[in-house]
Parts: sequence; C-alpha cells; structure tokens
Amino acid sequence: MPLAAHPDWYFQGDVTLPSDEGGSIQTPSLAAVSVPAGALAQDTEITLNPGASLFAADRAATLGAGGQASAGQPIAFGPEGTTFATPATITLPYDPALVPPGQAAAVTVAYYDPLAKTWTPLLTTVDPVNHAVSAQVSHFSLYQPLIPAFTVLAGADTTFGLKAAYAFPNPVRGTRLVTIRIQPGLADSVEVHVYDVTGRKVYGSSAFALNGGLTGLDDGNGLGAQLTYDNVWDISGIGSGVYTFVITARKAGQADIHKTGKIGVIK
Repeated sequence: MPLAAHPDWYFQGDVTLPSDEGGSIQTPSLAAVSVPAGALAQDTEITLNPGASLFAADRAATLGAGGQASAGQPIAFGPEGTTFATPATITLPYDPALVPPGQAAAVTVAYYDPLAKTWTPLLTTVDPVNHAVSAQVSHFSLYQPLIPAFTVLAGADTTFGLKAAYAFPNPVRGTRLVTIRIQPGLADSVEVHVYDVTGRKVYGSSAFALNGGLTGLDDGNGLGAQLTYDNVWDISGIGSGVYTFVITARKAGQADIHKTGKIGVIK
C-alpha cells in the first residue's frame, strides 16, 4: 500500500522524554526519533505528525523549482523549534513506488524552511530493506524524504523487453571487479546468479544500480540511450575459469526476461 494511502495515525507518535535520559519513539510507519541523554534542556513531550497539509503549495513549488520530487510523506517533528545540545536522529519512511529502480541511494532527508521557502538536504543514511532514511538534526521542524526529479529522455526506450546484456571486462584480467549489465527497458527488479563449470552458484545479487537514471545511458552499443542496470561483482575469491551468469529482469504483468552469458576469469 502506498504511504499516502495510510491513515494519519500510521505516522503519529507522542511520548514525553526526560532530559537526563533522552529516549526514542517510533510510529507504525517507521517514522522515528532518537534523542541522546542530555540533548534536551528540559523534559519534553515529543510529537510526530503527518505534515502533508503544512505549506503544501509552497513546498510543491519549491520542489519543482529545485529539481526535487517527493519520495514519501513529510513529517512534522515537534514541538516545532525544539533544539538539541547533541544532535537527535530522525527516521522517515520513503515510498518505493516513488523511487526509480536502483535509485534508493539518491533519497535524502530534507528540512523545509517556510520563511525562506527552501529545502535543505541533510547527510542521509538509506535503509533500502525497510524503505527508510535517517539523518541527524539539531532542531525539530518539518522533514521529508526527497529524490531528484528524474525525467525520461525521448530517446530512452522504457518498453520492457531485452535490448542488450553483457559483462565487462570480459575476459577479466588484472582487476577484481567485473560489471554485469542489462538493458531491459523499465524493470521492477533485476537479479543475477553466477555459476562455475560444475553448476555451483558462486555469486548472487539483486543490487543493480540504474546507470544514468531514467534519462538512460548510451554505452556505444548502437542502441542509443537505454535504461541500463549495472551490478558490480568482486571476483577476489574466484579462481581462473569460465563462469556462466544468468540475469533475470522482472516487471509486473510482463513475462520475466532471462539472459545467459559467459565470463572468463584469468588470474
């Protein structure tokens, strides 16, 4: 279920934290805050509330002008203006439906200043498993997960279907990293498994990054700009030989794409 479809209580939390102990609070949505001991000047009732209705028009205009887009619900951390002697850590859920495949690392926590009408991105830690982002803050206000506003070039083919798939360098010699690439149009997920000559699996991963974003990448293979998914395999523990890779790309409502190829390793 998209985050926007959840009721308000899913994002709400309320707890009184003692200044000498600090503490934490987490809502059902995984929106959370953790306050270190001594960070608060006094015992404080901490609140988390949905912020979608706050400064909605100004926030949207500022996002568009700044080339940013929403990646999840804004959360109002309160009391508004509360400051910390030691930074607190906030966590916000992001909506994976709003994040292009392979672009979770681009999601950031940002603070909205309603007076200056500006967004300030913060140093962010991304949890792609739980679809959450965290950052340290010095004060409470309105925070939201944001992502760059990706656009698809007219030349980038988003139609789901195999355009190309290969590994490089191939054969692998003098380096420990090999890139496994597929260009399947716009996919929901991509994974790869690598097997030795006996059929034993030596590697498996779904950590594919969308190289070039939704603008596509022209890698010189004659197909023009394509949505390009890359996975980097570290072969440090792999011996010389020929290995078989099997890439699977999936998209809801479409038949899976499977592509098999060979990688030579020379050490």
